[in-house]
Amino acid sequence: MKKFFLLVLVLLSTIQSQTLINSVNLPTGTFWSSGYGLVYENSKYWLSSSSSTTGRGIIYAVDDSGVLVDTIAINYPSIRESQGLAFDGNYFWYVERKTARCDLF
Repeated sequence: MKKFFLLVLVLLSTIQSQTLINSVNLPTGTFWSSGYGLVYENSKYWLSSSSSTTGRGIIYAVDDSGVLVDTIAINYPSIRESQGLAFDGNYFWYVERKTARCDLF
């Protein structure tokens, strides 16, 4: 019986294997090495950052070659660095980093 369960476990683990299909070389710098949110929309990779020096309220977009092609700046004076990023089909949702909670913008 133990052999049967082991066989089932091995077979199930191979069903959900993953394969890397693409990689993008990002620009260098503090913002990029502290990336915290990633969304792919309109052939662009949109990234937010947890960098406290360069990542506050900024969302950058790069193309498939890793070239910076667009920027969104959130105009909110006391915004903090990112804890995540999402897109609902119409709007980006920037998750502001807090100690015990998060705010969405």
